[in-house]
Parts: sequence; structure tokens; C-alpha cells
Amino acid sequence: MDTKDLEPHNQKEVEAAKNDLQAAKTLAKEAGANIKNAASMGVDIFKDEASRRAHAMKEDAQARSLDYRNTIEGRIREEPIKAVAIALGVGAFLGLVMRK
Repeated sequence: MDTKDLEPHNQKEVEAAKNDLQAAKTLAKEAGANIKNAASMGVDIFKDEASRRAHAMKEDAQARSLDYRNTIEGRIREEPIKAVAIALGVGAFLGLVMRK
């Protein structure tokens, strides 16, 4: 077989390989963009979930603090002398501890 006959065949293969390489580059770029978009969506979902949970925790803490406040106020009203005595005792203890 003559080498001149192989040149057009080799040229076609080279062109096909170039086209395949270009297609692979395009697919790689698209895949990278898709991965970036998926990661961004994942971050957004995580951020939304974290925000929702933080809001729920805040509301729960506010409700608990209001319950504790109401409980303490009720006990102070029921036994004001005992409440004042406890406050004086805690104040005296803290005063002693802070002094040293």
C-alpha cells in the first residue's frame, strides 16, 4: 500500500480526534459549571435550614425565659420576705467572693 493513500485517512483520524477533544473540553466545562451550581444550591439549602433552626431556637428560648420570669415573679409575690432574704444572702456571698 502506498503511503500517499494513508495520508487522507490519517488526516481524517486527526480531525476526528481534534473534534473529540474539543467536545470533551466542552463537556468538562459544562460539568464544572453543573458542580458549581449544585454546590451553590447545597449551600443555599444548608443556609436556609440553619436559619430556620436558629429562628426556632430563638423563639423557644424566648418562651422559656418568659415562663421562668413569670414563675419567679409569682414566687416573689407569694413570699416577698423570703425573696428579699435570698437576694441579700446571694449579694453578701458574692460580695465576699469578689473581695478575695
